[in-house]
Amino acid sequence: MKNINGQRGDAMVIVVILLAVALLGALGWIAYDKFLCNSPAEPEVAQTSETPKEDADPKEKTKEFCAEHEKICFAVPTDWQSSIDSAHVNYVDGVETDEVKFSYKDNTPAVYAQTGMTNLGGACESDEAMGRIHVVAKKRTAVDSKANKSSKAWAVSTVQESSDGKKFIPEIALTSKSEVIDNTEVGACTALFYINVMGKNIRYGDTLGVVRVVTSSYEAKQEEFTSLAKAKEYLNTPTAKQEFDIIASAHYK
Repeated sequence: MKNINGQRGDAMVIVVILLAVALLGALGWIAYDKFLCNSPAEPEVAQTSETPKEDADPKEKTKEFCAEHEKICFAVPTDWQSSIDSAHVNYVDGVETDEVKFSYKDNTPAVYAQTGMTNLGGACESDEAMGRIHVVAKKRTAVDSKANKSSKAWAVSTVQESSDGKKFIPEIALTSKSEVIDNTEVGACTALFYINVMGKNIRYGDTLGVVRVVTSSYEAKQEEFTSLAKAKEYLNTPTAKQEFDIIASAHYK
C-alpha cells in the first residue's frame, strides 16, 4: 500500500508541474499576443533624395547697362557699380561721347569704355622695341568689328610683355585686330591700337568714332608681374573672369 500511495503522490506532483508549465505558457502567449504583436509598428521613414537645384539663369545675376550715345551695351554683375559720363569732344563742337566705368567693391574702374574717339594715330619702332603680347583667352562677341560688316569683335585676355622681358601686364580688351585674334603671341608693334574697335552710332561727318573697351585706363593702376605665369594666374582670378565676361557681353541695342 505504501508503494502504491508513493506512486500516486509522484504522479500528482508531475501533473501539477505539467499544469504549471501549461499555465505559464498560456500566460506568456497572452502577453505576447496582447503587448507585442499588437503594438503599433514603427513609422516607416520616407526615403527622399534631394535633387540639386539648377543654377539660376546667368542673366538674372546681371543687369544690362548701355552707353547713352554710342548705344553699346554690357551685361554687368548686379553687385558691381556702374556709371556713365557724357563729355563733349573739345575739338569737335556738338558731338557727345560716353565714358563708361564698371567697378567692383570700390570706385576704381575695373572695366573702362570710351566711345566716339577720333583722330587716333601713332607709330612704333619695331616689335623688338615694344615687346610682345600673349593672347591667353578669347571669345567672340555680338559687336560688329566694322560698320555694316558681319565679322565680329572679340573679347581677349592678354599679357603685355616688356621688351626686356622683366614686366608682364595683364589686360582684357575688346578687339577686332586679326593679328591678335588669330594668334597666341604677337609683337606689340604689330598689334598697335588693337584695343580700338570701330563704332556704329557716333559720327564726325562721314567718319565713325572709335570704341575702346579695356580693363586698364589712366584712372586705374595696372597690375604688373615679374613672370608670364604670374600674370596668367591673375587673369584666372574670379574678378578678372568677371571683367572678361563683361567685355565679352558687349552688344548693340
